[in-house]
Amino acid sequence: MFTQAFWISLRILIFRAGPQDFPFDTGRRLIAACAGFALLANAVTFLFVATPAEAIVSALLNIGLMALLTWLTLSSMKLQNRFQQTFNALAVTTSILTLLMLPLLAKVVPVWMTVMDRLAKNPELMSHPEDLPEVQAISTASFWLLLVLLWQLLVTAYIFFKAAGRKALLVLIVLFIALMVARALIGAPG
Repeated sequence: MFTQAFWISLRILIFRAGPQDFPFDTGRRLIAACAGFALLANAVTFLFVATPAEAIVSALLNIGLMALLTWLTLSSMKLQNRFQQTFNALAVTTSILTLLMLPLLAKVVPVWMTVMDRLAKNPELMSHPEDLPEVQAISTASFWLLLVLLWQLLVTAYIFFKAAGRKALLVLIVLFIALMVARALIGAPG
């Protein structure tokens, strides 16, 4: 079942399968494995900017929000029975792409942290980007990072479209905005 889930995830990443092709598990083993994989991928990513404890909390928050967003989107369309396969497909595909971003983040994040520190100390640098040569040094890595992020966004939209049709994309946008506002209001990390 886990091997099949991995191969279906790769097919979803190239838009050749959908969440409906993901294995369905009558127990909790597959969803626990997919959520665990997502937790690991997210936590490792957050380690670039947070302590290990903060990284785990942020990763748990992200996975919880993904599960909630998936549940609310499918429930609003009376398609709750598709939750497991849709959530598992999202968890695994986004985690694979997140892990693909790690080498790019290793190049980009330290530079951006340095730049942000320099800007905090000297806000006038905002008017003179030529005085920030570090930014030009990571332009290629930043470009590839943005492409992978775009790929991740397209795969997520594709999964929701396959799970619930066109209306799901509108519902998803509204719910995403509402959840981000709520997250900002409670001051959540990450």
